[in-house]
Order: sequence, then C-alpha cells, then structure tokens
Amino acid sequence: MNAFCFLILISICFIILYSFLILYFLNGWKKIREFHTPEQDAEIFVSIIVPFRNESDMIRKNFTALINQDYPASHLEIIYVDDHSDDDSPGQLRSIIDEYSHVRLIKPDNSIYGKKAAILAGVKDSKGELLLFTDADCFPVRRWASTMADFFMQHRPVMISGPVLMQEKKDFFSRFQSLEFLSLVGSGAGSFGTGNPVLCNGANIGFDRNIYLQYYRNIKPEIPSGDDIFMMLTLKLKYQTSMKFIKSMHAVVYTDPVKTLPGFLNQRIRWASKSRHYRDFDIIFTAFTVFCINLLILILAGISLDNWSTLIVLAAVFCFKLAVDYLLLHSVSLFFGRKKNFGLFLLSEVLYPVYSVFSAVAGILITPSWRNRNT
Repeated sequence: MNAFCFLILISICFIILYSFLILYFLNGWKKIREFHTPEQDAEIFVSIIVPFRNESDMIRKNFTALINQDYPASHLEIIYVDDHSDDDSPGQLRSIIDEYSHVRLIKPDNSIYGKKAAILAGVKDSKGELLLFTDADCFPVRRWASTMADFFMQHRPVMISGPVLMQEKKDFFSRFQSLEFLSLVGSGAGSFGTGNPVLCNGANIGFDRNIYLQYYRNIKPEIPSGDDIFMMLTLKLKYQTSMKFIKSMHAVVYTDPVKTLPGFLNQRIRWASKSRHYRDFDIIFTAFTVFCINLLILILAGISLDNWSTLIVLAAVFCFKLAVDYLLLHSVSLFFGRKKNFGLFLLSEVLYPVYSVFSAVAGILITPSWRNRNT
C-alpha cells in the first residue's frame, strides 16, 4: 500500500468515527424534550452558590440577575463565596446585600484557596434541597431558578445540566465565539440525551444537595479546576439515568464573549488542560476523535501544498465534517434562536482546526493562568 492509499484509508476511518460521534450527539439532542413549566410552581428550598475571585467588573450585573429571579425569596438563598479576591468585588457586594436577607457573603479560611474550596464552603453553608451553581461573570435569565426547581421536582434528577449561551453582540469576534460556543452546548446536551454525558458547564448546573454531599470529595480538590466535570463523572458511575439536560429558554445562563484573541486562546487552553485528568472512555473517545479529525485536516492542508492530488482528499474530509457539523449546529441554533450567526459557519469550520489543535497541544504542555493563579 503506497502512502497516498494509506492517507485515504486513514481519512475514511476518521470521517466515519467523527460522523458517528456528531450524529450520536444529534440523536441525543433530539431525544431531549423541551421542558415546559407546570401550572403549579415548585416550593422547594433552593440554594444558589456563586464562587468568585476578582470579579469587580461583573459582580453587580450578576447580583442584579440573581436578585431579580422570580423564585420566592422565602424559598431561596444566594450564597456568594469569596475566593480571596484582591480587588474590590467583596466590598461591592457588602455595600448592596444588607437589604436582602436571603443573600449572604462568606469567605473560606485563609488556609484554603481555590474555586473548589469556595464551592465546598458554599455547599456546606447551604440548606437548600436543590443546589444551583453559576459563575460571577454570568447572568441567568429571570425564570432560571424557578424553572430549574420545577424541572427538579418533576424529574428528580441527581444532576441538571443547563444551557450557557454567549451574550449577543454585533461585532465579528463575539458572533464567531457565540456560534462556536453553541456547538459545545449542543454536544454536551446531546451527550446527556444519549445517557453518556461527556460535557457540562459549571456556570449552569444543579445538584441534589444530599447526593452532592455524599460525593463532594470526588471533585478532586488537589486539581485546581474541573469541579463540574469530575462531579458529573462520579455521578455517571452510579446514577447515569438520573442525569438530565434541561432544554428550555427559561433555564439559560448568559456569559460575555472573551474580548481579545489571547484571552480566547488562554480560555481554550485552560479547557483543554483539564483533559489530562479524565479517565472516562466517552470523554477520551470524544476528545480523541475531535482532535484527530482536525489534525488530519491540517496535515492534509499542509501536504496538498506540494501534492495537489491530496487536495481532493482534503476537500472530501472537510465537506463530510462540514455536513455533519451543520446538522447538529443548525438544530441547536434553531432552538435557541441563534440562526442569524450562521453566516460565519463556513469560516468557523476553516478556523476551528487551527486553534483547536493548538489549544489541545498547548493544554498538555503548559499550565495556563486564571485570575492570577495557575489552573
């Protein structure tokens, strides 16, 4: 077998693997029924936990979003946990929370640092039957808490994964990020729909508090980040059928796009750096398949500069990937009303292999920083 035939064979294998993966997620996404809130609202006690560090630019906007939740304050507590901020974000909170009896600010002991320690401090200080987590730079919609509580009462899941969307902006870079981020939402939701979750976002998750307290040590405090994924993987071993994605516009949490290209790449490197700690087959298979198909495209593009016959293989691989990506992203975009960003779809497909492969390799080789700490 000559090198060109071998290249064709490898390309066919990875296209089949990748197509299977994306269509598997698409099938899972379509299996999830849109959640409609019942006529009678839930009346369980809900604890919202917000760990933060150095969020002076965003903390007030987050506070406004949470204080305006339509869930009754008598059944709600909002716990901000300060992870030893060295800016004025704790001071900003103290100046505005006094008039709200259901909001409080706590700070872990000086000997304990990190987001996971802050999360655990908040959990132990909470009393809600349902724990909801979000980040201080994110903004839940008004009916977020009530919708999550209704979903919890109706389905009794041990874990709820909710959608996180980019705030809609008009500039090119923001729209590009919004479209790419939507593909992550669809893949994560689809994996929950298949019963084999591989991805969730800590900015919008909920847990049965009793279950969380049983397994909180499994978020691996010795590893600085990844609390959401580690807990997801722990529960997956024991409660796989009781982990749900909530498909509802009333359960959305919004986040702002990254403002600069270096910040965007650092974010992707941080995400990729967590993968070295995962041992779950579904996650490893997903990460391996996505990495290989994108690496293959870059290799084919490089070879085709000197060998034009390879250009046909490159075009075939790219078009197959384009087609299956479109099927998933179109369905997800349609549900969330984000179809107008589809004008950037082709460009995103061209650029994605470049920065995804770079981020994956960099995530293995370096330790990125976050909030003046290595993560």
